[in-house]
Amino acid sequence: MFRDPSLRPLAWIALILFICLGTTDYAVGQEKTNPPSSTGEAGSTTGTSTGLTKHPGRPLLGDRGPDFKLKTYGTEEEFQLKDFRGEASVVLVFVHRREGYLKSYDELGKQLDEQDIQMAFICRQGATDKKLEETNTPVLCDRWGDVAKSYGALDLVSRDIVPSIVILNREGYVRFFIAGYMPTAEALGETVVAVLKPYEPEGA
Repeated sequence: MFRDPSLRPLAWIALILFICLGTTDYAVGQEKTNPPSSTGEAGSTTGTSTGLTKHPGRPLLGDRGPDFKLKTYGTEEEFQLKDFRGEASVVLVFVHRREGYLKSYDELGKQLDEQDIQMAFICRQGATDKKLEETNTPVLCDRWGDVAKSYGALDLVSRDIVPSIVILNREGYVRFFIAGYMPTAEALGETVVAVLKPYEPEGA
């Protein structure tokens, strides 16, 4: 190919660089399309099976939930997540305005409160309606959707909340996440108890 012997070393260098760059691009592409599995307090899991994917703004199982401070709907009271660390587990329910599960979830919230588990509804300002006014569970106004976004519960196109549930243990770590599907209150109650139950080895 190169008749001039002085050019042959340059050809070999170019070939080596081409192979190295090609390998690097392939590895990066694999990392983007196949995110590594995450191991948290709730066990080993992959993004596909839980809806948790490793991208900015969405905590994985075992990550500490982002702290926030929001005003309670209809009052000037503030709800700050870190205030519950070491005191109570927290169930965050990101509410879409058209969902009709609020009444049954509110009843569940009262039952969980007796077990030192705090439930809170989070919605965009303007999504509040008569149903939210009648709840005993705190309704938090996430006016700009920043909290929902930090938990992966915001549709970045419509800027509306995606119905989602996040369960945090007493230390504030994520133990459960589900988006786009809201279980019945009974099923949610069973899930809360299951994921927050202290681990007990067999034979203990």
